[in-house]
Amino acid sequence: MEIKKGVVYVNDKKLDGFYGVAAKYGLTEQEYIDKQKESDSNFKLTQEENDFFKQNMVKIKIPKEHIFVLGDNWERSVDSRHFGPVPLKNIQGKVLGARGY
Repeated sequence: MEIKKGVVYVNDKKLDGFYGVAAKYGLTEQEYIDKQKESDSNFKLTQEENDFFKQNMVKIKIPKEHIFVLGDNWERSVDSRHFGPVPLKNIQGKVLGARGY
């Protein structure tokens, strides 16, 4: 898996899920910029927004019996980007919902 310009790729395929195409804003970077320019002629991306769209992570291989976890707010999340894949044996919980891709 890897992250290129804020988009998650699994096995070289773009993940169209919670994180696909900068889903935090529901738009691609260019769509977001265009929409903001329409409503504000002085529009500029904040540093947080700019950083979000430019996030990258080098390709890594997830070992068998491990998962890669991402928080839903990347700016504030401490997740597998920081501590690596998590062994399945360490996961406890109950599935409340799932989204296929």
